Amino acid sequence: MENRIIEALAPFGPYSVFLYGSRGRGDHREDSDYEVGVIFEDEKLVRRSLLHEKIRLDAVRIYPFKLSDVLAGEFNNPFVSQIFARELVEGAGKTIYGKQVVEALKLPKITTLDLMQCIRFEVGSAFTALLAYRRGELKVSGREVGKSCFYGLLLYIILKQRKFVFSPEAAYEIGRGLELEERYAKAIKNAHAVYMGSQELRVDVAFENLAFLGFVEAEILREFELRGIAELV
Repeated sequence: MENRIIEALAPFGPYSVFLYGSRGRGDHREDSDYEVGVIFEDEKLVRRSLLHEKIRLDAVRIYPFKLSDVLAGEFNNPFVSQIFARELVEGAGKTIYGKQVVEALKLPKITTLDLMQCIRFEVGSAFTALLAYRRGELKVSGREVGKSCFYGLLLYIILKQRKFVFSPEAAYEIGRGLELEERYAKAIKNAHAVYMGSQELRVDVAFENLAFLGFVEAEILREFELRGIAELV
């Protein structure tokens, strides 16, 4: 599939093409989507809608970026730029074509404000998962439950241990040693099982995940009110 992606993108003249998410980390499942970042020199930027219109590959999601934005650590996508960039630099970005840009980025700092912005996005993702479940879209729902729980756990680890991990397995390993209420530990365990495909998603798991993210949001808000915008890692 990587070769097909490169062949499809080559006519647009990208400066660099990289994988992120599970495909970038290397912990993907057989049915995992290909999440693709395409970096263009500023004057050659191609709209995302046009890329998807011309490149009709199943399970491929593409985001175009300006080179100058990327070099400044700014990413015009739904994710919080600082956390997304940190993941790429730490090892979740894999260049498959052109210049190795993301691997050479300066390691960004993460602040309480970044955590606030990210947890609110993940709470939204958890609601999306619940709505998808009610529509019978179990694959979409399971993916959103697993990913939102992972990021919620990642943020909690940053907040409490001042550590940054970019892989779900590393986060869940740390998570097993955290002092959490039983219901939150259970939520993490079940969401991870759903993410790994060893357990089918149930509606109670989706609600458990939402409750866990609400707990993390409250903890982050408490830290933000206490310290303001403060560097954590």
